[in-house]
Amino acid sequence: LCLDIGKTVRLDDIYYDFDKATLRPESKMILDKLAKHLKKFPFLLVEIGSHTDSKGTDAYNFQLSQERAQSVVNYLITVGIPSDMIRARGYGESVPRIANENPDGSDNPSNRQLNRRTEFKILEIRKDKMGPYGR
Repeated sequence: LCLDIGKTVRLDDIYYDFDKATLRPESKMILDKLAKHLKKFPFLLVEIGSHTDSKGTDAYNFQLSQERAQSVVNYLITVGIPSDMIRARGYGESVPRIANENPDGSDNPSNRQLNRRTEFKILEIRKDKMGPYGR
């Protein structure tokens, strides 16, 4: 787990079906690994950021991405991560990882899938929560 404040780390294999915010079953294995690491650093404040492809309106995609981020946060809470340690943020289609279309303008479903992703970044190291870690 990288402890650089503000550095975005893509969570590989956290994907969503088109127009859905539900976590795929295989995503939970990855999130379990993330939770294991986060439990070692209870003094962090972490953002879970989710993204969409470009299908749909900006407003719709923002809402969908917020729901996706919240579904990850909710799952992490169920496996023991304190709710005050994680924040959900939807980015909609505003930060694509890769173009949603091919160079000729045709649709690229594989690229769209890659843009439907979740990332995390450390927002803050909370010194008041460090306990023995800060000594």
